[in-house]
Amino acid sequence: MPIYSYLFRHKLAVLGLLILGVFWMGFQMIDSIYFGNAITAIANRDFQTFIRDMIIAFSAITLFAICIPINDHFRERLKQTMEAELRNDIADSINGLK
Repeated sequence: MPIYSYLFRHKLAVLGLLILGVFWMGFQMIDSIYFGNAITAIANRDFQTFIRDMIIAFSAITLFAICIPINDHFRERLKQTMEAELRNDIADSINGLK
């Protein structure tokens, strides 16, 4: 059985991990953009914009940090499930040869 067939068996889990990854990268990108804007604001002595951009940047990096263990947990569970199915399929193939 082709390896990609295991991905198709777990379409929803793979899609969920993909969506979580998009959010994860999005939060990282938002953090980078607003942190850069905050540095520009402090250079321009615009402290109100600096504070607002830093709050947004820290909020984004906090959400990014929350996504890391969630992503790792679900990815590991999916990996273990797919590995178990692969082992079972290999064992069934070996048993079929006898």
